[in-house]
Amino acid sequence: MINRSALFTLLFATVMATGTASAVTYMQDFNAFGDGTTNLGDGSAIHSNDGNASVQSGALQMTVDSQTSTRSSWRIPALVDSSLGWTAKFDFTMADAAGGNPPADGFSLSYGNIPAFPVGGVAGYGLAEEGFGSGDEVSFEFDTWRVGDTEHGFNVSHNQVDLAPVVNTDIIVDGGTVNGSAVLIWDPTNGLTMTVDLGSGPVTHFTNVSDGAFVGNDAYSWAFSARTGGATEDLTFDNVMITTNTPVPEPMTAAMGVLGLAALGLRRRRSVA
Repeated sequence: MINRSALFTLLFATVMATGTASAVTYMQDFNAFGDGTTNLGDGSAIHSNDGNASVQSGALQMTVDSQTSTRSSWRIPALVDSSLGWTAKFDFTMADAAGGNPPADGFSLSYGNIPAFPVGGVAGYGLAEEGFGSGDEVSFEFDTWRVGDTEHGFNVSHNQVDLAPVVNTDIIVDGGTVNGSAVLIWDPTNGLTMTVDLGSGPVTHFTNVSDGAFVGNDAYSWAFSARTGGATEDLTFDNVMITTNTPVPEPMTAAMGVLGLAALGLRRRRSVA
């Protein structure tokens, strides 16, 4: 005799398995690379105008406190389902020597139609704390230029147009060191959310800020951009993880067909009994 309860339990499990979906993640902790590495072999691309951008001591160095006029970028390749939204998490360290030039200029993480090097932004390195300059992007900005200035701090933008008032704060001060982390979220429905920990606990500076009609695309990618000018700072990234939102399962036509055939079989068995 057919155990109907067991059969439907098995078929329901089949339907659920057919419809499962999982997020896609890019991860990089730089631990597998020696100092000076610029090719990570994972589809990303590290570039700088003076050679300062490279792996150093198990992290990605972007700018150096003693080096002026650096421009650097790190492009991260496209991920499947990025158009559904994503979350980026990473650690960063900033440091500035006391008594010298003030810390500057900062960095950004942008998502959009980031072109291959050297196209895009200033000579392909991006616009640092102002985004990347790809032409279609959303950016999370960390501006360290001019301690006490009303324009520096945290911001979010679409194509270099601010989406909200700047959160004016001193990310790093003269002679300071910051061991920070960030959680940055773009969602096609809810917009941009930015949470940063500068060492004393996470603070959410923006929550569900409208993205200015930006439309994601699975072909879009990410880019970190950083720079120094006459003022400088050490800047490194580590433990970078970008995860796309989990897609909604497609209609499970095949699995539902299996359920239909099973139900038909049970009806026929009852009619014969």
